[in-house]
Amino acid sequence: MLKKIDWKIFRWFIVGCITFFIDYVTFLSFYALISSIAIANLVSSTISCAFNYLCHYRYTFKSDTGHFFSYTRYIVTVIFIYFLNTMLIKIFIVFTVSPALSKIFAAAFQAPISYFILNFLVFRKNLKNDTGFN
Repeated sequence: MLKKIDWKIFRWFIVGCITFFIDYVTFLSFYALISSIAIANLVSSTISCAFNYLCHYRYTFKSDTGHFFSYTRYIVTVIFIYFLNTMLIKIFIVFTVSPALSKIFAAAFQAPISYFILNFLVFRKNLKNDTGFN
């Protein structure tokens, strides 16, 4: 018997690709202007964050968790991923990888970590005592 396709992973991948495009273009644009990895990554992450949260909440994970609690967990996740991503970009650049490729490599490394956290901790369904505001 064929196993049912997990469309959630497909939706996560599509939203992630669009989010990455927004993040990547913004990062390269700001890095070209200011030559600061940390600031360019902060600006690009902030801009792509709102799009990513709303799409994952409504489309990817179809969460029934209240916004207050899911957004709080999402922001903690974003902060963790931001520092991980920035550290990886800096490490790749130290090893003479271009900033453009470093951003791609860092995203590829952190993507499975992000999926696990979003799926099982941030947007999980039917949390007991979840009285977040919708």
